[in-house]
Amino acid sequence: MNLKAISLGLALTAAALSVSACQSTKAADASPGIVNSKCPMAPADPIDPKVTTQYKGQTVGFCCKGCIPDWNSLTDDQKAARLKASM
Repeated sequence: MNLKAISLGLALTAAALSVSACQSTKAADASPGIVNSKCPMAPADPIDPKVTTQYKGQTVGFCCKGCIPDWNSLTDDQKAARLKASM
């Protein structure tokens, strides 16, 4: 294998790792006060009880801090639908 092939392989591996979905090792159960157990932005991922925001008087949990800006960009109707699906 030549150096060019090795460099390309390493670059592709690094790119794949950087675009992976949010991952959390926290328990899937919602903490007291948090209304959802799955991340509304990455529904396959459980929430991290330390990563929350307020929405219409409720505490909403997320799997990682990176999901909150995406959540903030949603309309109220989109937020309501995603929150309902994450409960």
